[in-house]
Order: sequence, then structure tokens, then C-alpha cells
Amino acid sequence: MKTAFVAASVCCLGLMFPGQSAQAESFEHIDGLAVELKAQAEAFRGEVRQHYRHTPQYRHLYQDATEMARLADHLHEVAHHGGNIRHLRSDVASLDRTFHHVEELVDQMSHSDHGYDHGSLSFGRGHRRSVGFRSGSSSGVSHLKRQLRAMENTLHHMQDDLR
Repeated sequence: MKTAFVAASVCCLGLMFPGQSAQAESFEHIDGLAVELKAQAEAFRGEVRQHYRHTPQYRHLYQDATEMARLADHLHEVAHHGGNIRHLRSDVASLDRTFHHVEELVDQMSHSDHGYDHGSLSFGRGHRRSVGFRSGSSSGVSHLKRQLRAMENTLHHMQDDLR
């Protein structure tokens, strides 16, 4: 009889506070977006580190990519632990500002008049791949731009969900 009473009480509480489940589901969704954003930021930073070391903008770009990865990691930690919505919004706004700065930097790289070629890299067994590009050509940074578009979609999705 006592078990039935407890079960009934829990059911009644669930009917009285239906938003708690929705809030938990919302945080799960935000956490999922934060995980995706963290992975995208890390992949972007890895791409910069691996393929853009010889660009004149490397140091600036890598520092900003590292900052994006740090912010995305922090955002994930806050979201994962069900942090304060205002804190999340502030963190997302900070990441968004850094993101758009990086986006401008990549655009500048693709429109730069300074050309260079840093040769090719060996990938074992005689396979070589050219990794140099003329910074004035948009093909040199097209992969970075694709990564940024995907990250922007995730970031703006999160912003919309936090409103």
C-alpha cells in the first residue's frame, strides 16, 4: 500500500510540474549541440595546425582557432552540467564573436595578393601531395570555409535554441 501511495504521489508531481521533463530534454539537446560544436572547433584547429603553418596569417589564425576550441569546450562543460541559461547565452555570444573574426581572417586569406608555395608533403611509399597554394586563390582556404559554414550552422542553431 505504501508503494502505491509513493507511486501515485510521483505521478501527481509529474502532472503538476510538466516543464521539468521538457527542460531536461532541452538541456540534452543543447548539450548535444555543444558536443558537436566542440568537435567542429577542434577539427578546425587541427586543420589550421596541419595545413596552414606556412601562411603569413598562421599565428593569428591558430591563436583564434585555439580560442574557439577553448570556448566550445567550456560551453560543452556548462551545458553538460545543466548550467545557467544566461551563462550559456553569454558564452555562445563570445564564441560567435570569435567565430566571425576567424571567418573574416579566412576571407582575407582567400583575397590576399601575396602568393607562396610551401611545396608538398610526403605521405609514405612515395606518395606526395601538394599542400601549397596561392593565398590569392579561394581554393586554398575552401576547406576551412566549409568547416566554418558547418560550425556556423551549429552555433546559430544553439543561439536560436537558447532564446
